[in-house]
Amino acid sequence: MPREIGATGEAVHLLLDTGHATWGGADPVALAARCRERISHVHAKDVRKPVMAQAGVEGWSLLDAVLGKGKELGVYTVPGDGMVDYPAVFALCRAIRAGSWPSRAPKRRIP
Repeated sequence: MPREIGATGEAVHLLLDTGHATWGGADPVALAARCRERISHVHAKDVRKPVMAQAGVEGWSLLDAVLGKGKELGVYTVPGDGMVDYPAVFALCRAIRAGSWPSRAPKRRIP
């Protein structure tokens, strides 16, 4: 992501999606630190590590991973219910004063 951000002008901002960053193999805190000048919004969603691992091992599609397969839960969940280090994410947001307060998804914890 830093390469893409570097190839654009200052008018282009970054919506830091913590769930998508984590699912894609990035550390959202490190990504935010590298792209700090360009972050204007943070979308906070967490990632269930066991579901992410299972989806990788079993080759689930993105849709199956998001919705869950069979009785399995989906990969995304509310902040604090998964593997994203939210104290560090929010501390960095405060330090860089991201343009808007983080939004979150999903609206409720799915069991």
